Amino acid sequence: MKIIKVKSQKAPPVFSAGETSPNRMDWAGNCKLSQRDPFGTKLKILVLICVVLCVCAQAPAVAQLNTFRHSGWVESLDFSPDSKYIISASNDRTAKVWRVSDGQRVGNITGHIGPVYSAVYSPNGSLMATGGYDKTIKIWSADSGQCLKNIKAHTAWVQALKFSRDGKMLVSGSGDKTVKVRRASDGENIKSFHGHQASVYSVDFSPDGKLVISSGADRTIKVWKISDGSCAATLQGHTGNVYSAQFSPDGKTIVSGSGDKTIRIWRASDGLCLKTLPGHTGSVYCVSCSPDGKYIISASADKTARIWRTDTGECVKTVQGQAGKVYAACFSPDGKYLATGGEDEIVRVWNTPWAEEEREALFQKYYNSGLRYLSSAGSNRDNYLKAIEEFRRALNYKDSSEVRQKISRAQEEYKRSFRR
Repeated sequence: MKIIKVKSQKAPPVFSAGETSPNRMDWAGNCKLSQRDPFGTKLKILVLICVVLCVCAQAPAVAQLNTFRHSGWVESLDFSPDSKYIISASNDRTAKVWRVSDGQRVGNITGHIGPVYSAVYSPNGSLMATGGYDKTIKIWSADSGQCLKNIKAHTAWVQALKFSRDGKMLVSGSGDKTVKVRRASDGENIKSFHGHQASVYSVDFSPDGKLVISSGADRTIKVWKISDGSCAATLQGHTGNVYSAQFSPDGKTIVSGSGDKTIRIWRASDGLCLKTLPGHTGSVYCVSCSPDGKYIISASADKTARIWRTDTGECVKTVQGQAGKVYAACFSPDGKYLATGGEDEIVRVWNTPWAEEEREALFQKYYNSGLRYLSSAGSNRDNYLKAIEEFRRALNYKDSSEVRQKISRAQEEYKRSFRR
């Protein structure tokens, strides 16, 4: 038995790997080398197949798909529920709606007096809410762009907004140190939560709509009961402002990002800190979970966004490309895209990397398939080449000309080696 170790290719420059690459694999094959094969033909073909498999495992190239431009910092981002649109809030006093497929701006929301700090979609996509420096929350029709409600919400700027999962409530966090829950239908205030000692930077509902979390400049995360307005827990541990906090999709954990440059994962039931994720070299301004809860994306002052595995805390990708601090980052609801935005006034949309387990499953499938082709080749050199060609054709259903070109170049190289 021969054991061969091959490294996969580097990721494209705009999307670099994290500290530990998930594409580094070891494998073994039950292919015996013949003593009558002095040129190591079988070994060459096996290595070729391994290279092919690495290329195929990397085939869905991670890339920047579109860019959208504001004339001021991008403060927040949110995808529409169908993942077809993005709404972005900016300190250029506008929120803008962009079509993901072609990058076209389809909406320009004006009316706030001062920077817009937060913009979100309702769960059914029919409404949008914006909040900003002018202390108001505005509710908009997603279809017409008409302002349906103008709510004098707080006594200081509105920093954060979030709809409940059923769309019936809207929570806001403010520089006035309060958190408020309103009925989305008419803007009526239902509950006000007092307890933060400084500005509130982020808010979120639990999936069941019974709890609200908030985080702020007092370096804490607070958990509130909507039923009676009481503070159920205060999570402490960060040594800097807590700029972002979010429930996981299943509600079992809370993820937070801080000015102390770390991300923390907390158990929602008792507030225990389960993991601390170091790696950023600047403040973490935003954290967001993937729809399946397996990954976290973080946005930082170090000009990067990072993708982390929730279960291990491993950084699997570092998104590079922003020319300044990254203030916002999120996954699309269908999990196919991620978006980043910040100080350079540009919203960038990227396609998401394949999950590690998906790459490994694809790798194992094609590796086993390659061995079957190889084992049928016998000891004849021409049969080896025929087996490689059949294997190449078997992989051609992958819609990637780059993959096919790499395979063809590798095949020609090995053909030349046989003639030496």
